[in-house]
Amino acid sequence: GAGRVQRVGLTNDRSFSAAEQVMYGVTAGALSGTFGQYQNSAKTLAQGVDVGLRSRTLTSVGAVSTSLQATFPDPSRQYSTPTGAYGDNPAGPYGYPRWRAYLTTALESGPYSNALRLNFTSGTKLQSDYYDTLYTTEACASYGWTARDCSVRHQVTLDWAFAWTGIKDMVVGLNVRNLFNTRPPLDLRALDESGGGIIPQSLSDAYRRTVRLSLEYKFL
Repeated sequence: GAGRVQRVGLTNDRSFSAAEQVMYGVTAGALSGTFGQYQNSAKTLAQGVDVGLRSRTLTSVGAVSTSLQATFPDPSRQYSTPTGAYGDNPAGPYGYPRWRAYLTTALESGPYSNALRLNFTSGTKLQSDYYDTLYTTEACASYGWTARDCSVRHQVTLDWAFAWTGIKDMVVGLNVRNLFNTRPPLDLRALDESGGGIIPQSLSDAYRRTVRLSLEYKFL
């Protein structure tokens, strides 16, 4: 555009002679340079609310502590340079669940410690933003997918952690993630785009329940 492209004059043009300029209708000289200001090609507008609650109670069997952590993000809006505006803000777009919450309850009794953590992630659409036409409701219907298939349902998993500190300076730990071996919800977009149509569709689907044993000892 004007102000961004610089050309040499026709009299100094080495590509065409004066006669050739007339013959071929050359009205502008050769390109000598371009200039312009830097622009952000990618911007994201994000906001949300974080909630955290904690409690601790002494009982006859030990100390019981409970914590709740939750995040309610307003789905991120991506900036479009061509339109000069941020994209749509559909409820729960793909990759940005409305809710993430973690509820943890732990019991400490002598050298024993047990904790359960409930993890919740709300469902999302398969469509990401205004420019995403491959996973609209109409597009999903054209693939033969139902309205339910055109979304990722919510997920709930439970983790368990155990620790024993019966020997001074030593901690024996056992951690089990996804205690009930729950499969992640069906994600046809991930299966289609990055999974190559292969099941399991993701690492979390392949891992499912995982167990980790640990032994820690402090020498100093």
